[in-house]
Amino acid sequence: MPPKNIAIAENETTTFKSKFSLPRSWKSYLKIPTRNKDTQKKRICLFIAHFLSTSCLARMIPMKKNIPYLFCFSLFVSVFIFYSPFGFSYDETGFRSMFNGRDLTGWDGKPGGWWVEDGAITSQSTDENPCIKHHYLFWTEAEPGDFILRFEFKLVGGNSGVQFRSERREDYDIWGYQADMEDSEQWTGCLFQHDRGGVVMRGFDAVIREDGSREEKAIGDPAELLKQVRKHEWNRYEVTAIGNRITLKINDVVMCSVEDHDRTYSRSKGVIALQMHPGPPMKVQFRNLRIKILDSAQTPKESSGQQAEK
Repeated sequence: MPPKNIAIAENETTTFKSKFSLPRSWKSYLKIPTRNKDTQKKRICLFIAHFLSTSCLARMIPMKKNIPYLFCFSLFVSVFIFYSPFGFSYDETGFRSMFNGRDLTGWDGKPGGWWVEDGAITSQSTDENPCIKHHYLFWTEAEPGDFILRFEFKLVGGNSGVQFRSERREDYDIWGYQADMEDSEQWTGCLFQHDRGGVVMRGFDAVIREDGSREEKAIGDPAELLKQVRKHEWNRYEVTAIGNRITLKINDVVMCSVEDHDRTYSRSKGVIALQMHPGPPMKVQFRNLRIKILDSAQTPKESSGQQAEK
C-alpha cells in the first residue's frame, strides 16, 4: 500500500530505478478465482502476453531502436502461448463440472473401491489388495446422448477407461462404449465396446453399416499417435459423441473416430462411468471432469445399486 500522502491512479505506471516501468493494472490479471483452473490458466496467459507485449516492453525499455526486436519477440511469445497447453485451445462455454475435487458427491461405485486423492478420483489395486473383477464408478446426474466430455487421466500399470452411452448392470458392472487407456501400446486412444472389442483402433476412422460391415481409412500412424501420450503423467482426454459419430482425442490430437450404424451394438445414450480393471497392480486417477451436453434426452439417475433395464 502506498503512503497516505502519495496517490497513485489505477492506470498509472510504477517506475523501477527510473528505467523500467510497468502499468499497475497488470495486477488485475492475477485476481484469479481459486476453484476455476481454466480461468487461472487463461488469466495467467493474459498477464504474460501483456507483460511481454511491445507496448509494455517499450515502456520498460524505452529505446526506439529496440522496437523491431521487441515486436519479433512479442510475436514469438504470442505463438508460444497460443499453442501451449496453458493457452486458449479449449472453449469451455456450456461445460459443467462433474467432480467437485473433494469427495464423490454425484458418483456411485463399489464401497472402498474409489476415493479422492490429491484432488483426483482414484482407484488402485496392489498385490495385497488385488482387483479380481471389473467394477465401475458411475456418474449419477445424467445419461446423456450427444455431448463433449473432457477430463484428465493418469494411469500407472494395467488398463482403464471411461464408459459412455452405456448400460448399467448389477454389481457395479456395465455394457457399452469405452474410451480406452492402457499402460501399454495396444488400447490407449481406441474405442472399445463389450462383445465387439475394438470398435475402432487408434489411427483409424471407420464407418460401420447397419449389418456390421465396415469401411476404414488411416488417419495417422498408431505408433506416432501413441507418442502424444505422456506415460505415467497427466493427459487430457476428450470424447465427442454427436449422433452416430464418435471422436476420441488425447492431448488435443485425434486418436480415432467412427460413424457407427450397427443395428445390434450402436448406442445413442446412456450412463458415464470410470473403470477399474482386474489384473496386475495398477493405479488410475481422473480429474477436471466436465461435460457439455448437447441434447435434452436425459433420463433420471438410477438409484444406487439398482439394475438398469435391459
